[in-house]
Amino acid sequence: MNRRNFLKITAIGAGALALSPLVKASSAQSFAPELIREAPDDYEILSEKKKDGYLIVSARPSERVCSSRMDFKIKLSDKTVHELKVTGGCAGNTAGISALVEGLTAKEVIRRLKGIPCGRRGTSCPDQLAKILEAVI
Repeated sequence: MNRRNFLKITAIGAGALALSPLVKASSAQSFAPELIREAPDDYEILSEKKKDGYLIVSARPSERVCSSRMDFKIKLSDKTVHELKVTGGCAGNTAGISALVEGLTAKEVIRRLKGIPCGRRGTSCPDQLAKILEAVI
């Protein structure tokens, strides 16, 4: 399901619940988060290659987040993350994430970032990075 269809479904469902006099307000508020939690983590590893002691990874995160691509290197000898570049998303936040994870082990990045939500999306750019790292290490 792409982001546009997801937003349409969420808006239609929330509107229908809000208009129904038989539905309590708490039900209308909980509709969208329940729908989102059921959505699969649909990131895609676009490429992985080993070169000069690094695993070079390109991935497309879930359409539920603002970023559209994540590229990074993992040093094979110690599994540290280097040169993370996030395309799309909030420029300051993605630049900050890139600076903060530089030189950390992939396991430490996963430990720190996995499960961080962004609003009602059920995931976030940091969470997607953690899940992508889990898939490639």
